Amino acid sequence: MADVKLSIKEQMFCNEYLRNGGHGTNAVIASGYSKNGASVQASRMLSKVKIQGEIERQQGYAILASSI
Repeated sequence: MADVKLSIKEQMFCNEYLRNGGHGTNAVIASGYSKNGASVQASRMLSKVKIQGEIERQQGYAILASSI
């Protein structure tokens, strides 16, 4: 999974998704996508395997960081 590249907006979506506690619609808007259809876009983003992998990767780092 490490060799899969995300676009800048996809990476921003993952960061925002984790930062705001998993609210996909707000993450889509905060990462620069249109407010129109934001919930549909969030659903599309979260169904992508590479997005799911990046979110899991970041969550793993957060767990490690909090346990040290």
